Amino acid sequence: MLKGTAPIAVLFALSSLRLESPNLSKLLNLSIIVFGIVLASLGEIHFQISGFLFQMSAVVFEAYRLAFIQKLLKDDKYKMDPLVSLYFFAPCCAGMICVMGLIGEWPGIRWEEIQAVGAEIWILNGVVAMGLNVAGVLLIGKTSSLVLTLCGVLKNITLIGASMILWGTVVTPIQFVGNGIAMTGLVYYNLGGEKVLEVARKVTARLCELYIRTSYGGRIAIADIFTNTRELWHPPGARGVYGGAVIAQCLSAAQQTIPPPSSVNGNAVFLIHSMHCYFVLAGDSAIPILYHVERVRDGKSFMTRTVQARQKGRCIFTTTLSFVREGSAGKATINHAYDMPKDALAKLNKALAEESPNGDANAEGLGVQGSGPFITKRLDIENRELKDFPPYSPVNESPDLCGSRFVYKHSLQEDPAMGQSPRPYFIGTVALVHNLLRFSSPNEEKDQGKIKDHPMAKIEEEENSDADKQQPRASIGIMVSLDHTIYFHRPREIKADEWLLSENESPWSGDGRGLVFQKIWNKEGKLVASCVQEGLVRLAQDQSVKLKL
Repeated sequence: MLKGTAPIAVLFALSSLRLESPNLSKLLNLSIIVFGIVLASLGEIHFQISGFLFQMSAVVFEAYRLAFIQKLLKDDKYKMDPLVSLYFFAPCCAGMICVMGLIGEWPGIRWEEIQAVGAEIWILNGVVAMGLNVAGVLLIGKTSSLVLTLCGVLKNITLIGASMILWGTVVTPIQFVGNGIAMTGLVYYNLGGEKVLEVARKVTARLCELYIRTSYGGRIAIADIFTNTRELWHPPGARGVYGGAVIAQCLSAAQQTIPPPSSVNGNAVFLIHSMHCYFVLAGDSAIPILYHVERVRDGKSFMTRTVQARQKGRCIFTTTLSFVREGSAGKATINHAYDMPKDALAKLNKALAEESPNGDANAEGLGVQGSGPFITKRLDIENRELKDFPPYSPVNESPDLCGSRFVYKHSLQEDPAMGQSPRPYFIGTVALVHNLLRFSSPNEEKDQGKIKDHPMAKIEEEENSDADKQQPRASIGIMVSLDHTIYFHRPREIKADEWLLSENESPWSGDGRGLVFQKIWNKEGKLVASCVQEGLVRLAQDQSVKLKL
């Protein structure tokens, strides 16, 4: 029990030698550790004044021994190497041990007892003792003698736990409580108050999550788990819910875990700057989706989150998001961006001028497709022929596109979360490049009723009216997203309920997949986002061949 007071004795020894500044907070922390040790030792107290004085003297001498070692190693006057310091104090310690051994223990030791131990045990004991001394001075050199003393407390608690597990040693409730208090004090000393509170919050949140998921089947969103409050959009003819809706809701869920501006973080504002997404399984619009957010890192300039969208206990979508602190780059920065193509800007202005002052009620009359949550209008299609696509282009010239341009906006009344996802029409660019039928396959009539009102089906109908009807066209069998990356250049200026210009380019397709690049400008002509998407694009096969994912 008295040896448990060693941390406080070492603290006073260090303070007396001016190696440690007096610290009330540290003293209270150490007092809690000592209190736990004393509490655990109450059942073993048999007070005797001579033993008490002898033990307390040993504690004081040991405390000053460690303090002097620290002075040799860390004082600017000495700065001694830890191993070199052994040459100085090890002989002194050995001499003192020999003197005390000869006085107190040698008369009662018989030679037969020494022989019974065996030479191997004596040698091994000496090697281990030497190793402990070397480890001790190295630890003091890197930290302090106080840390070494606290490691001794941790060692004792660990030994008690090991003896309980290995040999079934009985530990009384008061010993369990006392060692628990000491261990709590050690954790607090090591981590600090803020870290302990953070760990406690995470543990509490996880326990609450497990309790509620067990009690309610995982359908309640708590802590860092969120869910949708209404059905997500299922596009006509699609295998599952609209991927953009899942992306947007993952972004919304992740944003809920970003600390708001406050005096604690210097009123820092963190904005999304990139998302890297993978589509794993098709989502069912009839079942709520659970969005599990993991707080990967909270840094001074960047914060990282991962989100898993889950249904029926399976991951259907996963994404990693990075948020950047606004203004963290400083005043001097480098800036450049693609300008909106001039011809596209003129067509965008024309589309904006044609927009009805009454909103979107008359959108169909203007040739604007309004089915679903997006209002879409095609500007043009350029370089459908693959032979016209250049292998490279000069830096200062815009490359000819194997793709298309669209302007679109989003009706926030449908789903506000989707207003943050700039991708109404993307992987279909591959089909445009190859002039494929996407919505009106002549071989399959059964789905026509479902998709005839799709905005892209109407665009395809326009294309078919201009195309050579005598020339057969291949049709899409399966076209779904595989992975998606979004870079938000100007997150504050992406207003999805206003017109945005999308320019899509497909540099490659093969092996049943296609790649599309997308640049997005707002109506002021500023590049607000860039996207990259790889999708599964498989042609419809003979009836004998079934396409599977």
